[in-house]
Amino acid sequence: MQPEEGLARLRALGFGEEDAQELWAHFDGAERRGKQGHGHARIPWLEGLEGYDPSAEPRLVEDEEGFQRWHGGGAIGYLVLG
Repeated sequence: MQPEEGLARLRALGFGEEDAQELWAHFDGAERRGKQGHGHARIPWLEGLEGYDPSAEPRLVEDEEGFQRWHGGGAIGYLVLG
């Protein structure tokens, strides 16, 4: 998959430009490392996935030395700690 297509499909799912770029970088990096199941194939997976919010804003709920706990608020995991 070419970057233009991947980014367009992520944007069509409702992800903002920064999130679409971050997701593409992650998926494309996995693809380039030979991890196809975690690469470009994740875009069609997201297209069929329900129950996430592409505009969710994860929030930090606990922050201690050496430990953080986040609530994703409906965001997909790639973006919570990205």
